Amino acid sequence: MQVLTEKLQIKQTEVEALQKQLQTKLSETDVPPAKPEEVQTFDAFFAALEKAGLQLDEAQRSKVKEHLVEPPLLGGQFKGCQQGSQERVEDLNSHEAPQARDSVQHVEATVSQQQVQCEVFAQRYKHEPGAEEVLVTQQEEVVPLISPEVVIVEASPEDEPSGDSAQEQEASRLCEDISVLLLPLKPGVAVPAEVERELVVLIERLEQALIDPPYALETAQGTNVAEGSQAPQPGLAHARRGTVEALQWKLIGQEAFLGATGSRIGGVAWVARKHRNVWTKHSFLLEGAGYEAIGVQAQGLTYTLISLYLKDTEGPTGPRNAQILASLVAYVRELPEPWIIGGDWNCTPHVFMQSSVCQVMRGRLITAGEITCTQGEGNELDFVLVSRCIEAAVTLTVDWQVPWKPHAALKLIVAGAGVADPRWRLPQFAKLSGDVSERDWPEVGAVTPHIMGQVGQDGVSSALARWAKAMEVCRGDPQGRGYQVDKVWGTVQETRVVQASKATAAGWWSRMRRCIITLQGQLSRNTWEQVQGNAEAADVFLQRAVGRPEEASFVAEVSRAFEQRQVKALGKLREAAEANEAEAQVQASKASQKQYKAWLNVSVAKGMRPLFRSLAKAENVFTRPFQDTAVEERAKLRRQQWVKVWGEAGSEYKPGKVLEAKAKQNPLPPIEGAELERIANRVADKAGGLDGLTYASLRNLPSQAYQELAGVLNGSEESLTAPIQWQQQQVCMLAKKPTIERPIYLTSITYRLWCFARRGPVQQWIQQTQNSTAWDKATPGNTCLQIAVNRLLKGEVSRCNKKHMIAILIDLETFYDCVDLQLLADRLCEAQFPPVVGALALQAYAGERHIVSEDVLSEGIKPQKGIPAGCPLAITMARVFLAPILREASTCEGLAGLDTWVDDIGADFEDKRPAVVARQALTGYRVLAEGLRGSGLKIAETKTGFLASTKEARKELQALLKPDEPKIFHSMRDLGVDRALGRLRRVTHQKARVGKGKRRQGKLAKLKVPVEACKVRLFKGSICASMLWGHQAQGLPPSRVRDLRRAVALQVGLQKLGDLEVALSAEADRVSDPWATVVMQQVQEWFTALSRWGPEQAPLERVWQQTATGFSEGTANWHHVKGPLAATVGHMTGLVRTKLGDK
Repeated sequence: MQVLTEKLQIKQTEVEALQKQLQTKLSETDVPPAKPEEVQTFDAFFAALEKAGLQLDEAQRSKVKEHLVEPPLLGGQFKGCQQGSQERVEDLNSHEAPQARDSVQHVEATVSQQQVQCEVFAQRYKHEPGAEEVLVTQQEEVVPLISPEVVIVEASPEDEPSGDSAQEQEASRLCEDISVLLLPLKPGVAVPAEVERELVVLIERLEQALIDPPYALETAQGTNVAEGSQAPQPGLAHARRGTVEALQWKLIGQEAFLGATGSRIGGVAWVARKHRNVWTKHSFLLEGAGYEAIGVQAQGLTYTLISLYLKDTEGPTGPRNAQILASLVAYVRELPEPWIIGGDWNCTPHVFMQSSVCQVMRGRLITAGEITCTQGEGNELDFVLVSRCIEAAVTLTVDWQVPWKPHAALKLIVAGAGVADPRWRLPQFAKLSGDVSERDWPEVGAVTPHIMGQVGQDGVSSALARWAKAMEVCRGDPQGRGYQVDKVWGTVQETRVVQASKATAAGWWSRMRRCIITLQGQLSRNTWEQVQGNAEAADVFLQRAVGRPEEASFVAEVSRAFEQRQVKALGKLREAAEANEAEAQVQASKASQKQYKAWLNVSVAKGMRPLFRSLAKAENVFTRPFQDTAVEERAKLRRQQWVKVWGEAGSEYKPGKVLEAKAKQNPLPPIEGAELERIANRVADKAGGLDGLTYASLRNLPSQAYQELAGVLNGSEESLTAPIQWQQQQVCMLAKKPTIERPIYLTSITYRLWCFARRGPVQQWIQQTQNSTAWDKATPGNTCLQIAVNRLLKGEVSRCNKKHMIAILIDLETFYDCVDLQLLADRLCEAQFPPVVGALALQAYAGERHIVSEDVLSEGIKPQKGIPAGCPLAITMARVFLAPILREASTCEGLAGLDTWVDDIGADFEDKRPAVVARQALTGYRVLAEGLRGSGLKIAETKTGFLASTKEARKELQALLKPDEPKIFHSMRDLGVDRALGRLRRVTHQKARVGKGKRRQGKLAKLKVPVEACKVRLFKGSICASMLWGHQAQGLPPSRVRDLRRAVALQVGLQKLGDLEVALSAEADRVSDPWATVVMQQVQEWFTALSRWGPEQAPLERVWQQTATGFSEGTANWHHVKGPLAATVGHMTGLVRTKLGDK
């Protein structure tokens, strides 16, 4: 008790010092100080202790008087001082004393030092952070600060209130806590050790609150919680909300979940300055995890900010996180304005992107590229998703000066995404779908198409534009798809705001809310008089017809309030619109969750394509070039980079003139409308071109629509004129690596339909030229695995027959983009390619290309090079372009094989003399390299090299190579498998595929497929296929087969039934033994290789006998298997041994 009294005396001294400092500042500002409280007496102090339940006798009271000069302040006594301090602070603020402002500036200047103090304090109490997020929005720019504690939307520093009130409130709360601890103590009884420790902690926190106002503010907000503190009770949460409100902040959030032991779990919250006028939009909470969405206006733009927290250990597809993300996806898809989602996702960005959530939300992932949580080994668990329209304006950094470790804060800056820095963008059209086959096809007058600043003067372009307009009219949504498309210049607010479907209630109420905001901005006298008080003239949205009665009455109220210039009425109507929008979005979210269940049920039917695609989803790459450059400069730099690759031609550049002259003499039969209808209904729904047409919009149209479209395409072939819609291509740049992006061409849907319709003549030409291009293996009936196995077999047989072989593997860099169009036209003529198809395709290839990256449009490029990778004829065009080069290489001396798979080229040279084969191989490479470079192609130096089957051949080749020529490797990747020409057993890529299969197995477990038969089918068709692909090249040893059996047994629940071979045999009607699949596939591939080998099979027989003898005598095992022949022998030997064992 004596120790406690001494510490209370010290605290009393510090309180007096603080009061003196405040009085000194008040006297300096000439503000009359408040009247002091009545002199405190020891009798009042002892009465307070008695009221608290602590009785002291006369001896004890005398001892207290000896140790204390004045009685300390406790409980209700402190409240009186608090009220006086509040009065003085209000007085101080009302006079705007300069000394007080200097004091506030001093507090701001020492923020960094106080943050360090907070970190020390947090470490002292082993603070465990909660599950909320932080987002800070400054006045000059939107700055989200994401952390695991709370989300703060903050104003500029000069708007921050003084921390005096928070300081006194926190000190008062701590004194009350001390009184609660003193209450059960009895006179003359020793203070328990645990109570004394708690008293020491509270006194230290009281000291911290008195000397550190920012700490008091953080504690009032709930961001500093000592270990062992109870979960926030409703009363305490309400008190803290009141504290935040008193500090001119607004708190929006969900309470933490109370676990079984009473611990605090999760919770999400926002804290925003009141003048930000944020409003609640939507929330979803499940066992402490979930999200909270608010609306805020900044830089003239409305944002939806979402704070999110996912459950740990279960990933984005776990049972609880799947529900949260399903609700979030449905909500975000309905948002018309830009949105930002930040939080603790409890998974890495790569794992999250495998779930396809980002793609479905049409968002962009923004990562810091470094660890954001130091727990364990450290991981990047905190990142941000943003809408595509603000991707280019976003930068993300990590800040570790926070009191909520082990998580860091993410500082997200959105610069220039509002009214500032307008940019060029492509227009966006709403997706058209539905069955209109029973409607009448409308009659439309003449239409002149305007596409990206170009006018289509020819009849074919006008006919296609007229057809596109008729299609829109038939579907009831004329927006200019296919005939009126041009780039738009403006801000995000002007070009990317209206994205929600106007047919939904959420979309209508969202647009109405923005309409009221527009009207509120026009209530000034000059602006109001310009429109003469007419709300419809102020915003054209009010001129549109409405379909629901409640919407019509609401529009009338808004128009009347604007006409009468009723500010308060418009404010109430805006609040009502926000509430209706939130309610409509909640209903849409519930409907979307039902759609997910329906999707899952549909996915297990028929081919289960959606589920297979979900399992096979690859990891995404997030690296792009020019990230260190200002946003406004990236579009220019990106265009300059690709001009170097594609070249830039003049307006008169037409590479296919000779081909067009030849095409007039070789017309094709007309296209039928029924064929187009069949193609449109069969092809997968992929992204359309910049003209706005999609496969979905071309499906389920009246029969007359397809007949007219066939007439347009036939007219294009007759006049040999590609419409202007085909000559404007969108090129989307996907993240690839820091030096260059990956271009994805989005050609017109009508062009792709025409390519599919003319696939027949192209396939006929391929069959006719197949004999003269024997090196081309990318033809119907072949697979790249068959070609790779055949190459491996050559090396295996050559080495066993005491010959020397050298292989050349050449990979081309950006092959499609480097194809010269004029040279391609000449080679199409030489190859007797169908001239009509070639002429129109070249016109489309030579059209203007518009690069889009980070939702910013670059200036168009008229190229000289490049085959669009999205063209259905791209592979055939590549075959034609490479044919002369490979024909010359096929005449090289000593060539034992020449194979190509599109742009992967492999050549084998064989001889009994190492010096000879080295010279022949080097000559063959130089012939190939000269032909490729002479055609403008680039050889990838890191993926091109030599392989030698013997040390002697390797030594001879090394002596002949020049420094700038490719290296000699021990093994290389060849069409997806490891190749070492029979010298080594390398299964690096096979092991990687096994790992990929295991990851898919984890995804399957998280998908929660309800039907067991479908789960088995998915496992067999996706997971097993991934693990086994390519095993025929070098076989699958028994140890790997056992692992595969375990995986199968685990999937179907047979892992605890004893011997796996017996269990799988007993359940043969449900699932097949993977070992049988391995042996069957190996034997099938062996017979396919035999059919490709040719008539001279004596070398194969000798190698087979040698290998079989080694396995039977025990001198060879799976470590000696280096090719498909030895792998087949190994499996056959295993079968024989199994049979003998059974006998």
